[in-house]
Amino acid sequence: MKIHVGKLFLLVALVSLVVGLMFGALAAQVYVFPTFLKNTIGFVALRPLHVSFVIFWVLLAANGCVLSALQALKPNHISTKLALAQLLLWLVAIAGVAT
Repeated sequence: MKIHVGKLFLLVALVSLVVGLMFGALAAQVYVFPTFLKNTIGFVALRPLHVSFVIFWVLLAANGCVLSALQALKPNHISTKLALAQLLLWLVAIAGVAT
């Protein structure tokens, strides 16, 4: 069974979207109610996380669409190992930005 790497990219993109939306909702609450989470994490820390995860969503979804289209048009043309290595590097970059 061949792994559909494009769908994996799209799944990670969907998770990134949900995380970005959660950080955005928290940032909105902190912006409206300045005392909410003031001592733990503030708007200054939440906004870059929100923006980063939403940008990762766009980029990962674009990669997933391109890989899905390529796998549909030329099934044996994509190296699954290289595509999985690319996804792993994306995950390492996301973890680096999030910490």
